[in-house]
Amino acid sequence: MTGDIGNFSFLTDHSPQLARLGRLAERYFHDDPPTALVKLRQFAELIAKQVAARQALLTNDRMSSDEVLRVLRERSILQREIAEYFYHLKRAGNLAAHEDKGTRSDALTALKIARAIGAWFHQSYGNAPSFRPGPFVPPMPPVDASDSLRQEIERLRSVVEESADAEAKARLAAQQAEEARRELKGAPLPRRAIEHFGRCKRRKSRRHCERQSGR
Repeated sequence: MTGDIGNFSFLTDHSPQLARLGRLAERYFHDDPPTALVKLRQFAELIAKQVAARQALLTNDRMSSDEVLRVLRERSILQREIAEYFYHLKRAGNLAAHEDKGTRSDALTALKIARAIGAWFHQSYGNAPSFRPGPFVPPMPPVDASDSLRQEIERLRSVVEESADAEAKARLAAQQAEEARRELKGAPLPRRAIEHFGRCKRRKSRRHCERQSGR
């Protein structure tokens, strides 16, 4: 997803850097899941440091992410569920960074978790306690997606379709249109069209043949 459109776009005004990290993770989901996980670990680390700074608990810029999370937990700044979200992204991101491990399913789970953290941060520190991010719009399923991954993406799409969130529905519709366009672009020409193109190319210009074959 490009521009300000995506599951993390609500963070753009609040923190462009966070929105950018989320957007990059979405972009890397298909081709490089470990890199997506690293970006989401950075996303979580940045939020943790911003929370610590706002609570006057960031004693210096060199505090490690472990130290920051420990302090936030000790001071009860992070609720248990939110803390577990941070640690999940930290563990997945470390495996991705040091061992190049991480599947698309791992990346999809991490994207959902990161968005939940982002929504919590925006609600708590963005003067938006009533903010609701709407349903998570999953990325397009890869061509070689596993059955379990494809089923999870379809389940998430169903949630969007059944919701009343017009913006999420519009993004899903645009995504599905792009998916259909790519499938059509990659579809082979019918045998008759191929034979026509071959005969035509021998007699006329390539541009004319393409027009005649409908390409």
